[in-house]
Amino acid sequence: MCIFQFMSTPTLALEPCRTSTLAFIDSGLKDYRKLIEGLEPGVRAIVLQGDGVEQITSTLLTNTCLESVHLLASGSPGCIRLGKTLLHVATIDRYAQDLQVWFFLSQLCDRHPSLHLYGSNIATGEQGKAFLTRLHFLTGAGILASSSHTGSGSMGGNWDLEQQIGPASRRNILKPEVMASYRGLL
Repeated sequence: MCIFQFMSTPTLALEPCRTSTLAFIDSGLKDYRKLIEGLEPGVRAIVLQGDGVEQITSTLLTNTCLESVHLLASGSPGCIRLGKTLLHVATIDRYAQDLQVWFFLSQLCDRHPSLHLYGSNIATGEQGKAFLTRLHFLTGAGILASSSHTGSGSMGGNWDLEQQIGPASRRNILKPEVMASYRGLL
């Protein structure tokens, strides 16, 4: 258990989480329930609805032992849709305060978390590179992201996260049969 003493506030004690891996899955994705059902054991799923950045922030503030967070959502170069929030290279600084606390507690407990972005073409081009660089700077997490179509192989997609900024652990969170049978692109 980590215990933190903040100036002029009572001691904050947080119970250790039961999982070190969280998957945030956008409810706007085609067959998002299939993705939830296809998660590997030990991965906790949270469905994004409404303000996704706010929802992620409130969840991450209560989890101290995170090693990786996976965002499965629609993407485009330099952009990911999290619920009703469009996190884009041009809007990322509006969310700087939220993003800076995403992994704050994990880092205090000497964790080095990674953030995995599953969404088509997020890391593509100059916008993609600028977005990942800024996200890495604000969160302090190692970043893995897709620079190609993500999802169904029959639609030209794959589940590879081709781009990396900073140290990040690679772990598949979806069962192979789900990756093979999913019929959409993120």
